[in-house]
Amino acid sequence: MTNTLKTHALTLSLLVLSTLAGQAQTPKIAVVDMKSVFDGYWKTKQASVTFEGRKTDYAEQHQKMIDQYQAANENYRNLRESAAETAISTSEKERRSQQAEEKLKEIQKLERDIRDHQKSMEGNLTETRFRLRRNILQDIREVIKTKAQTDRYTLVLDSAAEGINQTPVVLFSSSNNDITEEILGKLNEGAPVDATQN
Repeated sequence: MTNTLKTHALTLSLLVLSTLAGQAQTPKIAVVDMKSVFDGYWKTKQASVTFEGRKTDYAEQHQKMIDQYQAANENYRNLRESAAETAISTSEKERRSQQAEEKLKEIQKLERDIRDHQKSMEGNLTETRFRLRRNILQDIREVIKTKAQTDRYTLVLDSAAEGINQTPVVLFSSSNNDITEEILGKLNEGAPVDATQN
């Protein structure tokens, strides 16, 4: 067991013991399957649609830039070939060479724009995913907190949580103290009709 895991286990144990010691009555512990709640919450599904839409928009913009870049490259090759023709005058050669040079600068700018767009796109998508997830988790925690306070639970654990070795944190729980369905029901109370389909 790593030091970090030992520290977390000790902290959790102390938290449970101090909570239990501070209670005159029998402690009430509930469990919630956070994965089921998160996945089943209508706002999670809505956020997924929003995120995928934004991802598609970025991908389409990116593809347009790549298409523009490829067209510019093709144009540049044609200009270079036409500037190398032997049957044209020196002034025409210079004019075509100048056009090819300008096209090359345009291509270099397009390369920078594509790199910048890629970096910006990845950053924006990461930020969007984080923000959507954070807001959903905040909603879920508020509902759990209200339920815990109303029903006087001293502790609510995530039954879906896994430790560092990918083993369950909660090894046993009777269905009597599982409030997953109640939490999910409360979260989905105000869902639009089309949001609960699927």
